[in-house]
Amino acid sequence: AVVSTQSGHYGRDIREVQKSLSIARKFISKMEEIPDNGESTPGDFVPVDPEPWVFQGGFGAEVMRILPPDAFKEEILKRPVENPSAATCVFLVRPYAESDREALYKICLLNSDNGQDGSHLFPDHPDIIGDRGVGPYLEFQSELAYVLTDDQGVCGYVLGVVDTMEFYDSVYSTWLPRMCEKYPAPPLDKSTWTSMQEISDSFHNPLKFFIPECLSGPYPSHIKFNLLARAQGKGMGESLITCALQCLKQKGSRGVHLDISPDDIRHLNIYTSLGFSEIKMNASQVFLGKSFEDDEMSSV
Repeated sequence: AVVSTQSGHYGRDIREVQKSLSIARKFISKMEEIPDNGESTPGDFVPVDPEPWVFQGGFGAEVMRILPPDAFKEEILKRPVENPSAATCVFLVRPYAESDREALYKICLLNSDNGQDGSHLFPDHPDIIGDRGVGPYLEFQSELAYVLTDDQGVCGYVLGVVDTMEFYDSVYSTWLPRMCEKYPAPPLDKSTWTSMQEISDSFHNPLKFFIPECLSGPYPSHIKFNLLARAQGKGMGESLITCALQCLKQKGSRGVHLDISPDDIRHLNIYTSLGFSEIKMNASQVFLGKSFEDDEMSSV
């Protein structure tokens, strides 16, 4: 890699080298476990899916493309490093696997109390926050989910849907009835409700979903992401979002939107740097949009 004198580029180059070395180390470690019986064939090392495993370049991505089929690939990525407490931490973005579900639910819980651990709010039903914020995306469009891993495991994720209106139609018709069976309706007296019962009520008495026309037309898709504290402030949110955006674009989306709090300056800066702009604002929400058609025009 060509090392730039600008600190941001230099940091990305260093992470790319670290990522490449980590992949190579894990792959070699795994290969050492395979007996050399002379029966392997070239086909054993050809990925089942010829498409890139993740939408990013560099030597690390090239290595991933020549690894064995998906199950083998996932095992390599989940292999712990020899020294998890080492100062150098390597992050990898990869597609979601069903075995990641528990980790994504855990991240959702650990950030559920205004960005802090909310485990104390849901002692009897710790999955309920994940069932609200993660489960529907994994149920209906898991192919648009990506996870961020480091030497300690999964530490972030991004979720997305191509068509927001179709997604919520599925949520109302399929997902919410299942949640109503899983979680009891709260008592009528709202003054006694716990945090768990407040969420349970959102399953039993969901608010009518509405998306402004200024978003539904040009920006029909939407995304959301979540990072543990140890992955924040390192540019990993941008990496996750970029993967999701590329995937949505390849699936034919015209554009993507999301909403944040008006005082969430940190995330506003992240999205702005990725080409999002403000579309609509009210007292509690700022809606941002990014048009993929604009990207195509600028590349002509």
